[in-house]
Parts: sequence; C-alpha cells; structure tokens
Amino acid sequence: STAQAAANDAIKLGVASVYVSDQSPDITGATSASQAIQDAVDLLPASGGVLVFPKAAILLCKNIRLTSNTTVIADGCKFVVGGASPSGFSASSDNTQTSIFTAWGEVGAPLESIRILGGEYEGPRVSTDWTTLGDVDMIQIRWVNNVEVAYTKIHDADQDGIEIKSCDFVSIHHNFIYDCVDAAIEFRGCNSVSVHNNRALRCANLFMYKDHVDAADSNTQHGGSGFSIYNNFAQCFHSAFLLNWPNKTRIYDNTIAPLVVTGQDGLSRVQIDIVKHPTLAAPVAGMLDITVENNHIIGTLTTTGFRALGDLYSPSNINFIRNSVTSTYRGIEYYAAGVIEGNVLYGAVTSDLIAASTGTLIIARNTSHDITTGDAASHTGARVTVESNTVGSSIKTTSTTCKMVIRLNTCVTIELPAGLDGVEILSNTIAHTGNIAISADGDNQIIKGNSITSAATGAAIRVAGVNCFVDGNTITGTSGSQPSIDLRSGCFYARVTNNNITNTGTGAAILVTASKCLISGNKTDGGNQSIKLLGDYNKVTSNWFKDSTYQGIKIETGSDNGVIEHNTVESAGGTAIEDNGSGTTKASNQTF
Repeated sequence: STAQAAANDAIKLGVASVYVSDQSPDITGATSASQAIQDAVDLLPASGGVLVFPKAAILLCKNIRLTSNTTVIADGCKFVVGGASPSGFSASSDNTQTSIFTAWGEVGAPLESIRILGGEYEGPRVSTDWTTLGDVDMIQIRWVNNVEVAYTKIHDADQDGIEIKSCDFVSIHHNFIYDCVDAAIEFRGCNSVSVHNNRALRCANLFMYKDHVDAADSNTQHGGSGFSIYNNFAQCFHSAFLLNWPNKTRIYDNTIAPLVVTGQDGLSRVQIDIVKHPTLAAPVAGMLDITVENNHIIGTLTTTGFRALGDLYSPSNINFIRNSVTSTYRGIEYYAAGVIEGNVLYGAVTSDLIAASTGTLIIARNTSHDITTGDAASHTGARVTVESNTVGSSIKTTSTTCKMVIRLNTCVTIELPAGLDGVEILSNTIAHTGNIAISADGDNQIIKGNSITSAATGAAIRVAGVNCFVDGNTITGTSGSQPSIDLRSGCFYARVTNNNITNTGTGAAILVTASKCLISGNKTDGGNQSIKLLGDYNKVTSNWFKDSTYQGIKIETGSDNGVIEHNTVESAGGTAIEDNGSGTTKASNQTF
C-alpha cells in the first residue's frame, strides 16, 4: 500500500523507526492500548521518526499525543475510540474533545511535520443518529507546520473526522470519511492548504472552514488563506463545502451528491456556501479572491446550489466558473464582485441566478432560467456586464445606480427599472413571448443591434427616459395591439434610427407619444400604421414605411409642430400620410 511504501522508504533512508507491536498492546481491542501506543511514541528521538502499527490489529485507544517530525504508518490497522487516556494527558484549553491522535503545538511554538498515513478509525456515533453532537474528533492537529493525513478510513465520529487548527502547509488527501455527525474535514484559521481526492459519505460537510478563536491565546481570532480544494466526492446531508471568512481559496473539480438521512436533508442545503460566520466577529479581511470552478451537483436541490455572500469587502473577487446544478429554487446566489461565467443552472422557475454586486461584476456565458442583478447594501454604483448568456426567461435588474452593459445574450425579456440610466443593450437575441421584450425606462439608454422575434401582446422595445438611442434593431412578429417600438410620454430627445421592423400585429410599427424625438432611416413592414405620432416637435425623416393596414404615417390630434420629410410610404392600406395635428412641416415625401 501507499502507507507501507512510505514506511519502507523512510526505513531505507535511515529514519528512526519504532514498531508499536514491541510495546505489546492488546491487538484484539478488548482492553485499552493507549499507554502502549504512547510509550512507542515517546521512544522516538527528538528528531522524530516513523511509528509503525501492526497490520490486522484492533487497538482500543484515545488521546495519543504525537510529537514533531512523526510519521504514523497505520496501513491495515484499526483504531477504536475508547479505553483510558495515556498517563500525563491533559486536554488543551483550546479543545477538550477526545480523539485517536492529537498533535498540539502552541502559539509561537508550533510543532513541525506530522504525517498520518493509513489506518481505519472508528468513533462512538450511535447508528442512524446524524444529529446528536458528541465530543469526538477522530484526528486533531493544532499549531503544526507541515501536516499530511492520507489514505485513512474514518467513520462514526460524533463530531468531525479530521480537525485542523492554525496549521500551515497542510495536505489532506485520499481519505474515505463516512457517518460523521459534523464535518468530515474541518479547518480553522490555516494557511497553504490542499484538500483533494477525499470522499465523504453521510457527513454533514466534506469541508468546513472558519477562523480559529484560540482560548489558549486570549481568544485571539486567527484567519486563514490559500486553500485548494479539488477532486473530492461529497455525499453530505448539510452543505458539502461551508466556508466562513476564507481568503485566496480555489474550490474546483469536485462532485457533490447531496443525500437525505434520518433527521437531515442535504437537498435543502446550499452545497457550496461562502458566507460570514453567524457568531464570529468579522476579520480585518475575509472572503477575498475565491474561485469556485467546475463543480457539479448531482440530484435536484430545493434551495440554492452555490452561494457567495461577500458583502463586507469590495472588490471581493469571488468567481463562479463552469459549475452545474439542478435546483427548483435557485442555482446561484451572489453578493460580491468578480466573475460568474459558464455555469449551467437547471430546474428553477424563478430567480435562477441572482447577483448583487459590490464592485465590478461580469456575468457571462451561463445557461439559466433567468438572471437578476441588484444593488448590494452600502455598495451603489457597481459596474455590471451581462454577456453571452443563454437565458430561458428574463434578464433584469432592481438596481437604479449601477453602470450596466447587456450584450450578446439569448433571452425572452430584458427588464430595467425606472431610474436606472445609461444602460447599453447591445446585440441580444430575444424570443419575445411576454409583456415587453426590452423595457428601458431610464435616461441615456443605448438599445442597439438587437434581434427580436415577437409572439406577444406587449411592445418589442419600450423607452420612457430622456436622450435614449434605439438603433439598428431587427424586430419581427406580432406585439398584438401594441407597437413594435413604443416611445412613451416623457421620453424626450430619443433617436430611433436604422431599425428594421416587420409587424404582423395590429399595433403601429412605431408609436411616438414622446416629444422632440428623431425617427430616421428605419424600415417598417406591416402594422396598422407604420408610425403613429401623438407627441410634439418630432422629426420623422428618411424612413421607408411599407404595407401598413391603414395609414403609413398618422399624426394624431394634438401632435403638433413636427417635421415629416424625405420618407417613402409604400402600399399603405389607407391614407399614406394622415395629419390631424397642427403646424406639421411635410416635405419631399414619396408615396406609391
């Protein structure tokens, strides 16, 4: 085995080795072996060495204290929590729990190099009980530099399988941990950590992180940074990955299959959850520079799949990239700044991807039911780009302060609130079946190059703000009795240019209730009217209006002082130009 190979290599290199069997422990598990094991540990020289356990032994033991530069080789050996603690053992003020192995350094005086390779570790959890917390963490390591725990089988802990506190340079890999009431692997306040190729089955979490509050250090709170968590397989009944205040962390290539056990439902839990701790004080900096990439959740959740609530720091740089989940509620909930890209979110009927930005946010190339953005508390004026997403329903925002670009998406509607100004809506493909395809009620909007196929009862484009630009859009289909482009009352100084409209409904191709607008270079086909004017001081020039059911250009009573010039009106079903207003200048129009 890998563990045995490590022992052989150490022996070949002349590293001191102690065989536990030489201390005559009870290998049947009938009586406590704790003292014999501790005696073996104490035989290692100050420089450390290899502690070799007998294969096929069952050792009843607890609270074995490891010292610096110790490698445990336990391949084929089974440890059962129980018996008496070895003489001289006393619990740390920082942790009074029971374990098989402990390695405790101190603040300013850490231990060095602890390796635990192989072995089966059995705890006292009562069968079918995944709710009652006890006091057993199977392996506890605290204030140690250079830690490795690998190739173990750990089960039935009534708290954590492995707990690591304030350690640096840690590798936890190729462990199988199952039936634990709390986390399979818990970290508190560590740095430079690799957690990979582990499997957790019927544990609350595969991985948990929070800051370390050290009672032995006047309750000082120690943070952590630099976690790589990858290639793990989690079958958990709470959040598979729960992180409070992490920094510089990458969670990637993990597979998550939430499950239900007695009294616990993993399908109702957020599976990758990056949030502030409910009781610990906020650190000086936390939840910064985090990437969640290429993780896949199997099964159908009833809650959010991936969540990041990094609301205290801006920019937080939290990135969700190429993850997948099926949820009847929400795929991603995001309250940070960074990138949400390439995720596949299935199943939700509302709010599949909801994001509130605290800085610069890019939402790109995702597949989801809808995308909703908004303002994060105390973080107004964010810059949000929504680009190249495939959205089954709407792209919308509740923000009235962000700077927003929406481009190259495929969706059903784009919804912007009144008061959100300066949005760029560019080159989107919209299959419009709802009320309004593009609803832009703020000022200074740019709506350009969009392709809208309409089978709806609402306008394709509605503009209600000042100084908006509607250019180069292609609109095809029916808006029912509503216009294809609707310039609402209060919409001043709009420029509607170079649009191509085929209207198979009964509304006007272009309806101008607004005033002081420019309508130029458009081509329309169909509609009851090619253009209907109700506002004042509008200029309609150089358009080609074709095949309206009734009037080509209709100027309603009260629509005054407009300019109608250089237009071509072809095959109108009624009057080519019907002027019921006053003061209109008409010049150089062609009708046929």
